Amino acid sequence: MPRQFLVFLGVGSSCALIDILATKLLLFAGTHYMLAVSAGFAASVSANYVLHTKLTYRAAFSRGKAVRFAALVLLNCLMTLILVYLSKNFLGSVMTGKIISIPVITLNGFFLGKYWVFK
Repeated sequence: MPRQFLVFLGVGSSCALIDILATKLLLFAGTHYMLAVSAGFAASVSANYVLHTKLTYRAAFSRGKAVRFAALVLLNCLMTLILVYLSKNFLGSVMTGKIISIPVITLNGFFLGKYWVFK
């Protein structure tokens, strides 16, 4: 497996853990599930951008990269919300949808990051 993908997985795993823990804590506190999922996702975005820029893709910071990264994050957030919504309504579980979304947005994030955001 190429070094870049392994680093991507390490950074992504760390940020996914932040995302899931924040979501779980907010759900425990009684926050509406859609807001909890959105806040959990947002909690990991800044670390994701900085770490992927410097470690994964070894790129310089730029406004264009930041805008493309923001678009990628919005796409991944939308995909996550759709999977959580479907999981909640068909399986009765918010966290199942959240966990299912992780490999989906991981692959989407790596390939769009490599070939579009940090190109």
